[in-house]
Amino acid sequence: MMIAGMPAGTFVKRARKQRGFKLTSLADEIISESLLSNFENGKKGISREKLAFLLERLGFDADIIDAEDDLRKNKIRDCVIRRDNKSAIQLLCALENDYDFMDETRNKQFVAIMNAGVAINLEKPPGEIRSIILHGLKITIPHFHEKYVSDYLLTGGDIELIKQLASLYEMSGDKSAAIKLMYNLIANLETNCTDERRLAKYYPSMVFNLTTFLCDMNEYEKAIHLCDKGIAVCRKSYALFTLPKLIANKALCLYEMGDEKKGKALFLEAYYLYDAYELFDSKKRLHDYVFNKYKLNLYKIALI
Repeated sequence: MMIAGMPAGTFVKRARKQRGFKLTSLADEIISESLLSNFENGKKGISREKLAFLLERLGFDADIIDAEDDLRKNKIRDCVIRRDNKSAIQLLCALENDYDFMDETRNKQFVAIMNAGVAINLEKPPGEIRSIILHGLKITIPHFHEKYVSDYLLTGGDIELIKQLASLYEMSGDKSAAIKLMYNLIANLETNCTDERRLAKYYPSMVFNLTTFLCDMNEYEKAIHLCDKGIAVCRKSYALFTLPKLIANKALCLYEMGDEKKGKALFLEAYYLYDAYELFDSKKRLHDYVFNKYKLNLYKIALI
């Protein structure tokens, strides 16, 4: 476990000395003095809960524990997105050898999600990718089965892994299985999620994935209905970064159904939103997609 770029024990030792604490006074009623000494010198580990108590006694917010982990996670996530698989694999190996990090369920699932992402990037056999995903799901749901997805109480990691499983079906050509799984996942969140922040965090991206699958199956009316639900959640919660994706999917549906006027207006709205959020790569991808498919030049229209 790392804090501020150094082993957590080293951080605690430096902070303790800086603040004038003796081992006895810092350890009091949290852990034994001998365990604290061994932890500070890298000989033994302690639980995240005990570390949080020590840090709070030293005057630090316990969130500092997660900051370093979040930094490492974001670096790996960025590598997977950029398809820098070699770097991602090296960083994942380092995490897997960090026993304090891997002691937490959410971190184990994160590693599974990223390993699956790397395997997808490398176009590994579907069976191998599925095995990685199921391993991650069985960390929290030992007897996981797809047909019960709508009933489980899901962690954020579970949701990401199920989305990966649906994408795997889609990539393997089984679009019906992908759609069914995503419908069950959305039904789960609609039934079990009463926290608007959690809904905003996961629901729009689920809807985007499902509507993309539905568009591929020419199920445009169903996709429009879901896009509208996802757009409403985005606007209500100000979870706006998935908003242009959903608007673009709705535009595509309208175009394919013959309503080019409304479709064009929505494509342009998505284009402006990408520009406003400074998502310039996404803006260019949308422009290129719309131009190649419909010969519609969003760049020129935006200048008018």
